[in-house]
Amino acid sequence: MLLGNDRGGGPVRTTFDVIQKFASLRTRQMNNSEHYSAFARWLCIKGIANYKNDIVVAVAGKIWALLIMLYLRAHYFDIEPPD
Repeated sequence: MLLGNDRGGGPVRTTFDVIQKFASLRTRQMNNSEHYSAFARWLCIKGIANYKNDIVVAVAGKIWALLIMLYLRAHYFDIEPPD
């Protein structure tokens, strides 16, 4: 997937770019609904009109699962978080 370079920042080449953008849009003042809406707007800017809601849900689910996995790994293996 290569999304336009001329709209909404640099080109998106990989799934990691999409996940990074999703994470970077979040601010402390946002609730989940506002965060998801901001990501959906960014997808529209990039030219994705179809299935954008499904993409938002899928990326949010991946982030949630990743954070849970990292938390459990640190909890069960007594890994100290960096300072």
